[in-house]
Amino acid sequence: MAHAAGLLLNTGRLEPARDTAGEALRLAQESGAAWPLCLAGSVVAATLRAQARYGEAQTFVDELRADLARLPAAQPPARAAMGTARLDLETMDTLRHSAQPELALTLSETVIDRLADVPGIDPHDLATIYMRRATIRWAFDRYPPAADDLRRAAELYRQAGDELQATFAEANLGTVYLSMSRYGEAEALKLAAIRAAEEVNARHVLVSELGDLGVIYLGMGRVELLLEYSNRMVKLATELGNDAELSRGRGNRASALLALGRAAEALPDIESSLSRYHAQGRKEGAIVTTIDMVLYLEAIGDEAGAARLARENHAAALREDFPKLPIVTGRCLAPFLPPAERRALLTEMLAAARAYGRPMDAAGCLFALAAIGADPAERAVHYREGVELVKQMGATAWLAGRSPANPPWLPMMI
Repeated sequence: MAHAAGLLLNTGRLEPARDTAGEALRLAQESGAAWPLCLAGSVVAATLRAQARYGEAQTFVDELRADLARLPAAQPPARAAMGTARLDLETMDTLRHSAQPELALTLSETVIDRLADVPGIDPHDLATIYMRRATIRWAFDRYPPAADDLRRAAELYRQAGDELQATFAEANLGTVYLSMSRYGEAEALKLAAIRAAEEVNARHVLVSELGDLGVIYLGMGRVELLLEYSNRMVKLATELGNDAELSRGRGNRASALLALGRAAEALPDIESSLSRYHAQGRKEGAIVTTIDMVLYLEAIGDEAGAARLARENHAAALREDFPKLPIVTGRCLAPFLPPAERRALLTEMLAAARAYGRPMDAAGCLFALAAIGADPAERAVHYREGVELVKQMGATAWLAGRSPANPPWLPMMI
């Protein structure tokens, strides 16, 4: 029943998944056996997370740990280690969503180290741990280590004979490449994952991959494709009742509409996405979507409101432990500042973008500096450096009709 609940979750049927996982949990509690309790409990927690009920998920895991502590230690060491690891994975994700990076990263390292010393660990289970650690590393901008974990996970899944999960691991690698602005590689991996998800009807996976592919197309400057995939994502997330992905899908669609000059149409999506993110307590999503609200206010001529919101949003980003947030919100704020302050902030954000391996943001800063420089030679250097980065990213669509006198605007995305 726990595995059936996992299948229901992966196909996006959240209510049946919750009910089935709950019944599996009841049976596991009656049995008094630790492994079924961990297996069923992890699916219950995952279902709560899929509904953006992160606090409830962590409370449930804490209560389950207390139940396990009262059970006799009568199971094989590998099973005991994996049972504990499953609960640790749920805690890792809760820490991630509550923006506690060091705790999440420390726990992820502990889980891997603990399993490495246990004989008989199934390679499939170990691959899952690497997958989840990669997610934590990616979320907090540790891109190369996250990529290493995902390559290792794909290798282990294939050793276990699970080609589907190997493909999904490589899809997550595509997400890391997206953050590194390696759009061509990311696109290929995401398209492969979408084909696989459609083949097996893994709709819960599909809705996420559609969102990522849309953002890849935004990075490439293929905004019409972003709109196409965002519409598809919103429709599927609505059908699934997946509130977390619906928030992201409507935010993605707002970005597409703004980039296409359709600001009035974007407002309902921006407001819906912001409302959902705030209700879910997802600060990162709210901060990123607030950038779209700033762009909307600017598009309708409310410069004062846009400037005020951009400043507030940047201040909020500085209070979080996600390095990418101050970079993108700083780029959003810069146009509203006096020239000297604008130059200083863009220079600071350029250094941060380079330090964290974010070439899209680096190029955006370079183009913005090229637009305000007093020295023509300096402006030309900034522009050339930006163009070179855009070419390396495969995002040359942003250069169409642009010049040092009229540099491109690049999206502020994470």
